[in-house]
Amino acid sequence: MPKSAFVRRPVAIASATAVVAGTVAVLLVSPGGPVAGAVAAPGSTLRASVTNAGEQARQGGDESALSENGTAVAFTSREQLDNLGTDGRENVFVRDLARNRTVMISRGRLVRDEPTIGVAPPPLVRYGPEKHLDLNAPLPTRRQQEPPPIDTPANGDSTTPSISADGRFVSFITNATNVLWADAYTDAEIFIVDRDPDADGNFDENLPSGVRDYRYIPVLQGGFGSYEYARAAKLAANGSRIVWIEGEGASYFLTARLNLPAGQVDKASQVPADIGLGSESLAAQYDPAISSDGNFVVGSMAYWPDCECSQIRAIVSTDMRTGTATRVDIDVDNEPVGGFETEDLVMRPAVSGDGRRIAFVGELFEGRRSRFNQPNVYVVDVDYSRPANQRVTRTVIASRNNAGALVNGELPGLSADGRYLAFVTDSPNAHDGTDAPAQTSTCIKPPPPPTSSAPPVPRLGGEPLLRLNAALPPERPEARTFCQVVVRDLVIDQTNGPRLVGTLVSPNTTGNAGNGNTVPDRHTSQARLNIMPPSLSGTGGRIAYDSAAGNLVADDTNQRDDVFVRTLQPDLRASTLNFGQVEVGQGLVRTVAVSRVGAGPLGIGTVSLTGPNAADFEIIGQTCQNRTLHQTETCGVTIEFRPSTATNRTAQLVVDAPGIRRVVVDLTGVGTEKPVPRGAEFSAAPVPLEFGQRPLLSAGPEGVITVTNTGESPLLISSVLPVGPGAPGDYSIGTNTCAGTPVPGGGTCRVSVKFSPTLPGDRSATLQFTHNVAGSTQTLVAVRGSAGPMTLEANPGVTPPGRVVTITGKGYPPGKTVTVAFAPIGLSPAPPGKATATVGADGLFRASLMIFHKSKPETRTTVATVDGSPALFANAQLLVVFPTVSPAEFVVRG
Repeated sequence: MPKSAFVRRPVAIASATAVVAGTVAVLLVSPGGPVAGAVAAPGSTLRASVTNAGEQARQGGDESALSENGTAVAFTSREQLDNLGTDGRENVFVRDLARNRTVMISRGRLVRDEPTIGVAPPPLVRYGPEKHLDLNAPLPTRRQQEPPPIDTPANGDSTTPSISADGRFVSFITNATNVLWADAYTDAEIFIVDRDPDADGNFDENLPSGVRDYRYIPVLQGGFGSYEYARAAKLAANGSRIVWIEGEGASYFLTARLNLPAGQVDKASQVPADIGLGSESLAAQYDPAISSDGNFVVGSMAYWPDCECSQIRAIVSTDMRTGTATRVDIDVDNEPVGGFETEDLVMRPAVSGDGRRIAFVGELFEGRRSRFNQPNVYVVDVDYSRPANQRVTRTVIASRNNAGALVNGELPGLSADGRYLAFVTDSPNAHDGTDAPAQTSTCIKPPPPPTSSAPPVPRLGGEPLLRLNAALPPERPEARTFCQVVVRDLVIDQTNGPRLVGTLVSPNTTGNAGNGNTVPDRHTSQARLNIMPPSLSGTGGRIAYDSAAGNLVADDTNQRDDVFVRTLQPDLRASTLNFGQVEVGQGLVRTVAVSRVGAGPLGIGTVSLTGPNAADFEIIGQTCQNRTLHQTETCGVTIEFRPSTATNRTAQLVVDAPGIRRVVVDLTGVGTEKPVPRGAEFSAAPVPLEFGQRPLLSAGPEGVITVTNTGESPLLISSVLPVGPGAPGDYSIGTNTCAGTPVPGGGTCRVSVKFSPTLPGDRSATLQFTHNVAGSTQTLVAVRGSAGPMTLEANPGVTPPGRVVTITGKGYPPGKTVTVAFAPIGLSPAPPGKATATVGADGLFRASLMIFHKSKPETRTTVATVDGSPALFANAQLLVVFPTVSPAEFVVRG
């Protein structure tokens, strides 16, 4: 039977080979990835634009958008892919990769008495003040006696899908008028589809009538309405906000807050874009992007400067919580990349989940056509807590080849964690596969324009658009190939070590570059403005993109653009571990180094022991379980072998990466009755070091580990560090009599460890000892601790207006100040009321909140947050109701 990764034992002897970087134990090795000309990194490619039965769509598909959890990809197609026809119109579909099915999202809803186009919908039914007495009444509805719908093809084109992190919500833009009953508007409208209205986890269910159980939520501006030129809508991954372009010509961003589980959409407002240029005037906003949490909207902005010159183009990030706009296209000299007298110099931004990393394209343009067709992909890091002119903390050009030289880069996409960047390039030697044959026309470079004798118009710019006062850049070599999608690890790129080669994620069936462009031609598709960049899952392990290549999967014969999804599949490696002879009853510890081969993240789940003699082996520390490994990283598992009999003993170490790989390491050793001579050896007790449950942020008694040299040569310990995974930051080293002082054979030393939990729950970690044990340099020893939950209670939990409610918190950090307030309700601001309290030594506090007399009936959420520690909070529900009618002079006490 498998054994857990940590089992309590009184004594252990250990040595290890892992090395630490930061607070996570990893072994940094020289880049061993494939070189240019080799086969692309391990992975699998599937075509997502397929029928529900998995057959190819004759008319293909495009405009792909991948959910952050990687389980669903939305796209558009004119083909019938599930049970409902399309009438030849473009529709939005979702390929559910977890459930292996394709569903049409943009469905029409046919009713018997369908309204005539141009007739306004019925008036809204709203509750008046008298309805407040009826607390059991249903929620307000927009229509009375709406007939039961029947699924039917949409009667207009639907485009530009965007999808939530879990794939439940999908937004799209449509010209159809039969998505909702009584929709009489023929202009482009934005809808959000809820694929699971009953929130039971079963998506795409059918009602008893056979109609798909979808809820269509119109994105509204005030009441029921439409937008004349709505396009390019982007939904935040958490479903809290949507942003889109409105207007033709002088376009601008509109945004609305959302409460999608309740089907609520707030009134739309324009996205602020004042970046302090003085008397500038916002001319237009393009290319909207939104962070996963909905807090940041990023776009390409055009301004009229206070001079007789061309527009200024800038990439701007707006914090929607404060309305503060930040210009982020800033180069290494703290100068704008966009500058003056430019038209499309900076464009197509992508943003990480928290808004703190932004990628965009910079290129020198003339008119509507690039002069050199040599765009660069920039990546900037932003710290919004700093002054406005100091918020960009790092600027790099990420579109580089395997040698680090600049290459053409277009259409960037970022993983939500900000670590992985995908972009499109037509330059050779930019990835780990073999390039397709040279091309003269690609998705970046159009066919040559008609010959003209007019000299080129000089523009300001620099190579590589980092110095605005430099001479025009020389044209790069003409060698180009079909556009391919390349992924880079930005964390590794920013280290001082050798750069890794790019990862080709549009390989053909033999692992080389595909035979067609991986995005629609941007020059011929400008009128649509629906060119979708590659989209990545939250951790970057799965990438979706559109491609015209016909050899990425087998039997691709439709000769159309299709939607593909590439899953990176790095492999795990580890060597057999032989402990040799060990005296029965004695222990010897060695570490297994687990490495990985291939690009992309690799999430490790469990680490366990199994096999015929597993009881003779013990995991005493590890840095693998619940850890994500990236390229060049390894982790370690420290195992003690303590033979119970004088025979050969065997077991297996199993390191499992769910859904990707599993590595099984053979463990062998021989028990003997005779003592075995040893050099310096490391023994630690107790293992694991247990702290139990402690109050949050408390400084309780220290734990002590005693180290014994069970060998014959002096033991030298150079350092002791808390490392991950887990919560290494909750542990610190106190008194240390081991480091720097030789421990003779049979001698001991002591290390004290402090534990202060910063969050509730399990806060375990690992101590890493670095020493001189022969054949090993480090030992991993588990440390365990936890903190209890924080709870909050409102008394009374149901109250009329005009009363004082007592809020009681338990499990809070002793001695800390707590702020108690109400949270916003849906799309409305937070109700008034706030109080503070000091937590007692027992973790308890009490505070009083006033429910004002004019409060309306509603359910409120009370939040108590520890001052200075925003991650420490708890919630309590409070129901405000109107009191029942009482006799005159009836007194309510309490």
